[in-house]
Amino acid sequence: MLKRLLILCITIGFALIGCDNDSTISIVRNQMKDKPENTPVTNRLDNSNAVEFELYNGKALRIGVIGNPPEVREGQVEFEEITFDGLIKWKKNPYDAIFVMPENLTEASESQYSNLYLRSTVPYFFISARSLIPFTSSENIEYSDTWHWEPGFTYTNGVYNQTNEEKLNRLGFGLYNDEKTDAHINAMYSLVFKKIEELDL
Repeated sequence: MLKRLLILCITIGFALIGCDNDSTISIVRNQMKDKPENTPVTNRLDNSNAVEFELYNGKALRIGVIGNPPEVREGQVEFEEITFDGLIKWKKNPYDAIFVMPENLTEASESQYSNLYLRSTVPYFFISARSLIPFTSSENIEYSDTWHWEPGFTYTNGVYNQTNEEKLNRLGFGLYNDEKTDAHINAMYSLVFKKIEELDL
């Protein structure tokens, strides 16, 4: 009698456990049914509104570059590598603008070149330099890391002097949201190209 009672209790116990497992499996299955198989994973960065930066669509430009020419989106902008020696020897600058790239900023700050920038009717742009002071000051200030771009400052600074005007013209271009990315640098270059075309010097 006791043996039969024990077997009956064990049988009932297994039946209850089996019901619980079936209930759990049923709930999981129902939850999976409610969720489509191809539901995309939400990512705040991926789903953020992408900013579209305007391209420069103006006339063809010829720009002299001291250093490595930048990679830009505009096909109508031609870069030619030049040297400081070449700048001094020219009787007339044949370019629409001159870019001095980051790796040549220290040499560009040598005092022998300052008058070249100050008297030029063609704009000089110093890429990643936050100020023109090392290049235009009469106090022989050498460019160093302290003059390198950091958030809160313009990323590229330019200078030119219009004919028959004593006033020096300065130009500054920052990065979108003060963030240094390839897209933001390319967008900055597009603004520089647009300004060069507007100057039409």
